[in-house]
Amino acid sequence: GIDYAVANGANIINLSLGHKTDRYPCTGWTTVQDAMQRALDQNVFIVASSGNYGDSRVSCPAALNEALAMGATTQNDDRWSSSNYGPQLDLVAPGVSIFTTDSFIFDYQFYNGTSFSAPHAAGLAALMKSYNPAIQPYDLRTTMQATADDLPPAGFDNFTGHGRINARAALDALVSLRSPVASTGFLVADNFPFTLPMTTTVPLLSANPSAVTFTTTISPAVSWLNVSSTSGTSPQVTLVGSMPPPGTHGTYSTTVVLTAQTLSGDPLGTRSIDVYFRYLAQAELVYLPVVVKN
Repeated sequence: GIDYAVANGANIINLSLGHKTDRYPCTGWTTVQDAMQRALDQNVFIVASSGNYGDSRVSCPAALNEALAMGATTQNDDRWSSSNYGPQLDLVAPGVSIFTTDSFIFDYQFYNGTSFSAPHAAGLAALMKSYNPAIQPYDLRTTMQATADDLPPAGFDNFTGHGRINARAALDALVSLRSPVASTGFLVADNFPFTLPMTTTVPLLSANPSAVTFTTTISPAVSWLNVSSTSGTSPQVTLVGSMPPPGTHGTYSTTVVLTAQTLSGDPLGTRSIDVYFRYLAQAELVYLPVVVKN
């Protein structure tokens, strides 16, 4: 089923399934785990339900590293007592009195279970991916974890993982990882006067800039580019370009990798901006006609 979903274009897979006897460490689940890894290799994100037996071991396949393991919470934001828990639990989402379809009576019913929590996370992942189709499974996981609302006890715990997913916070963080441009650069030519170094800035879009900081890395490292970033209400990246050695004509390029994190240090993922320096012997002049209307 997983391979079929991937082959038919799935971007996100929800696995609301499991058996009470199959819990961590998921002995005998190699075939399923291999299929899940093949899905991840194709940038397909996998969410799974932790199980409904109140056990201290997360059910399979949620307990596998390849899945985002989801537990259930009540209407009061407490852990549902039957939600399986343990070190493998990633997050929790509403899973009590969920109004949904019933295939047996062909109607709607209220149901409890982690099978209804996992689709909340899968839906959030789909929302995030619709905003940024290039986002990777790792970024989906870490962003959802970093922006979750922490539930008692404080910090990560075996009962609620990193906390209850927060769709608004996750999307706000995702916006912070985006730049309005995918590439930028510098252009100089011998037949036009120019002064080096040259500076350009790239604004960073952020719905919640005060909660996000950025670090930058130049990959591969080059001597002709310096870069810095600022956070706050107007986050931006500043690029300073100098003449690439040995100063011969040509086009030089590198990539600036932006790493975003919350103020508490939780990672929110990375984005990149391609940067070029183009040094020409002669830049062509383009004359545009001027039309004057009486």
